[in-house]
Amino acid sequence: MKLTRSRTLQTIVLVMVVIGLIALALGGYLTPVSRYLLSPVIVAQTWLSTRFTAIQNYLSSPQDITRLRDRNTALEAEVSRLQTEIINLKQQIDETRVLSALVDFARVNPEYRYVAASVIGHQRQKGWLITDAGWMALSQDRGTSRQKTDQGYGVVCDIEGRPYPDLIVVDAYQEHGIIARRPGLGKEVEWQKFPIGSMVRILPNHACATGAMHDRYYVVDGTAEVISVWPRINGY
Repeated sequence: MKLTRSRTLQTIVLVMVVIGLIALALGGYLTPVSRYLLSPVIVAQTWLSTRFTAIQNYLSSPQDITRLRDRNTALEAEVSRLQTEIINLKQQIDETRVLSALVDFARVNPEYRYVAASVIGHQRQKGWLITDAGWMALSQDRGTSRQKTDQGYGVVCDIEGRPYPDLIVVDAYQEHGIIARRPGLGKEVEWQKFPIGSMVRILPNHACATGAMHDRYYVVDGTAEVISVWPRINGY
């Protein structure tokens, strides 16, 4: 009987304590206590969270570096491609300007002012075509050196008179001339187009000085066919 009363009394006391705690909590009296008791727990939780984030970043950083390196490699490849396209576009613009200058130059020079020349040698390591037309055939006039487009010692054309936009006579000796690509054009000469013995036409810088080097003139009319031979008139 006494044991039953004791348990009942304990239950009542426990209920009253709980009710009291609830009342104190609702009244805000337990807030400082709860903060004091929970502060170590919060600090420990923050410390663990910080360390976990640091470890996670450390483990994932190699993957991020790899992705950044791959991205950087891709960007470098794209920059290289764009630079190549810019260089090609500049070469095309330069070739277009040269071709335009050739067309303008050819308009004021009739067909009979071309000099026919034979390819007599190759120096591939230097990018040279050697012809049998030197300054005795073309003159040493370098008037175009002061113009926007330098034509060397003459513009090189095929046997039909169509200009090659990338070839000029870059140098002339007494009995032979040197044909090469224009300065700044890095492409190699298309050697198969100019076998030894093949013929080209050269549009010289100065028709009068060139004409004075020859005793007769072979006249053509837009083709390779000679339609007349004009003897040279000497004296004034």
